[in-house]
Amino acid sequence: MQLHIPIPHMRKLMITSLVLFSTLTCAIAQDIGTAFSILRPGNFQDEDLDKFTFPAYGWLALVVKDGRWELMPTKVSIENQVVTSNYDKAIALLHECSLTPGKVDTPNMKFSGERRRLFKDEPGTIKMNYKGMEYGLTMNKSGKITLYNGVLSTTLEEVRAGVSLVWAGDLDKDDKLDLIIETETENNATYCLFLSGTAGEKALVKKVGCQFYSG
Repeated sequence: MQLHIPIPHMRKLMITSLVLFSTLTCAIAQDIGTAFSILRPGNFQDEDLDKFTFPAYGWLALVVKDGRWELMPTKVSIENQVVTSNYDKAIALLHECSLTPGKVDTPNMKFSGERRRLFKDEPGTIKMNYKGMEYGLTMNKSGKITLYNGVLSTTLEEVRAGVSLVWAGDLDKDDKLDLIIETETENNATYCLFLSGTAGEKALVKKVGCQFYSG
């Protein structure tokens, strides 16, 4: 005797299982003291990367699928200073409990590996429009990086070389802009995740995690 489950019920079961699994892996990660939210896929000249214990599951890959950006559940492997996942073209791997799988909205900008860059010796502004709100990402001559709109202004970082806007959009689905930026120094770089949902009322975004690397 075969048990036939209606497709809508199967979808509900799959979603429920995924949510429970994500919650469990987040709880495990917090329990063992892992403090990270983002990894940049690729090969790194960084011996420290292999010294940390990362959970294999509970990750979301930020990828393009059918012309839309999505967060897709994925397994992550880190071996011999190489970070890989189930998605070769992912631009970021995220492990943050407030994020869920599914489509994510972005400003009317293309993010295909050609990053918007600002340099300390050539300060400027990257302008974005999202949900009817004008945003600007700017860096001044002292290296201070600021995100602003018509209401608030938030200082993100202070750097000695430059910054690249890797991606902008609504990762935590609160209709506000989130960012992934890469900052540069003479010898090192950071790959950082900024979310609006954790920022509070007096800031646009808050840094929730970074990967530091060299080379």
